[in-house]
Amino acid sequence: MKRRPDCTTTAVVALGILVAGSLTILGAATSPVLALAALPVLGVILLALLRPIATVYLAVLLIPLEGLGAGFGHAFTISPAEFVAVAAAAGWIMHRLASGGPPLRSPLTYALAGVLLVHIPGLFVAANRFAVMKETVMWSAFFVLFLAVISERRPGTAQTMANVIAASGAIISAIAVVRSGGSHQALVGLTGNVSDRATGSFGSPTLFAAFVAITLPLQLRLALCGSSRIVRLVSALGALASTLALALAMTRSVFVALAVIAAWLVFVWKPFRRITPVLVLCGVVVLSGITPLGDVVNTHVLVSRIESVGSTQSQTAQYRLQLWKRTPKMIEDHLAFGVGADNFQADAARYGIVAPGGVPYTHAHDIALTFAAEFGLPGLAVLAWLTVALAQTLRRLLRSHEEPQYSLAVCVTAALLVIPIEGVFDYTFSDNAFFLVVVLLAAIATRQSALVPHAAQRARTARLIAAVPPAPA
Repeated sequence: MKRRPDCTTTAVVALGILVAGSLTILGAATSPVLALAALPVLGVILLALLRPIATVYLAVLLIPLEGLGAGFGHAFTISPAEFVAVAAAAGWIMHRLASGGPPLRSPLTYALAGVLLVHIPGLFVAANRFAVMKETVMWSAFFVLFLAVISERRPGTAQTMANVIAASGAIISAIAVVRSGGSHQALVGLTGNVSDRATGSFGSPTLFAAFVAITLPLQLRLALCGSSRIVRLVSALGALASTLALALAMTRSVFVALAVIAAWLVFVWKPFRRITPVLVLCGVVVLSGITPLGDVVNTHVLVSRIESVGSTQSQTAQYRLQLWKRTPKMIEDHLAFGVGADNFQADAARYGIVAPGGVPYTHAHDIALTFAAEFGLPGLAVLAWLTVALAQTLRRLLRSHEEPQYSLAVCVTAALLVIPIEGVFDYTFSDNAFFLVVVLLAAIATRQSALVPHAAQRARTARLIAAVPPAPA
């Protein structure tokens, strides 16, 4: 008996025929170049229809191309990673409608749905409603991708996703080192700024450093526990590139996050403890003023930057303190619904929340303050709910002591530790590519934590079997 093709395959074949005909007409009516330029876009759409999860991998790998976004007017720009992520979400929805799948329930599912729910009032009350709509659409797509990952039937999806995120961080770090390595970085007067800091593809050294920091633990995992020597070597080189990139970005809040990550890994992960003496020695050498990195990084400026981590005397620290003091007034005036997603800048000038050049701040440089300002008290409540749900998920995930689940649990937790620490000083969720990776890390944790009870049951079964005395010969 012949097997009937499923709905998705039929739709893809029909779409392929339609696309071929459309490209022929487009090339004849305009230019063959335009038709060829449309091929990658159509290829992504077809891939999203056939393999949504593979399309998610592609979206993450395209994050190093963040600076190549396509603009549509002055208000709307979409990057390659954003476009591919939206396509993957649409493709997965079609798959789900056609084929169904396992349940989508999880503690984080409801919390993330709550994050989307608090966006809705902004569509009616915000000054810039288009900004609210864009963020709502993008974050909704990321929520769909979260559901796609936790419900994927193929084993190894979480491992592969973690490896892809690690690779993306290594690629963007290597590009940044090539671009910014050897630049003459210098302290700018008493402002606390440093010239020529690495920004990668993000346009901001803080965003860039935070992104690299959340990928570094996953690179270390592959470097220490990779499946082959080649994987370990390549991953070690990627981790080295990420370390150099962080030194070139010179973001003080990320230095604090790295210290917490290192302490966490030393405390819970034996493979990392083995290389800790080497890392400590390298740190002592750098802080002593010796320049083992040659002209790649200005270690004298790096040491000064690290020493100023706890200082509030620089101008940049003073500006941030003033920002934090004035934001609560905005929150107080919009307790019910906030000013709307991505609308902090639209109302900032009314409260004197402006940068030294008179330009309004785009966010409150703090996750909790920004959520409270843009979404009101409901947003703050949902943020607390999301934090608790994620903490519970990670706690359950860390109960597994089998490999490779345990090393993945430790390193995903280390990556997510960056968020609350960096979130005290900046609002990294303002970048969609960064938020996409955070959502995918949460999906990895959710997917793997669901397997922990089964692993525990296997362990109990093994103990019961071991306790049974052998049958007499």
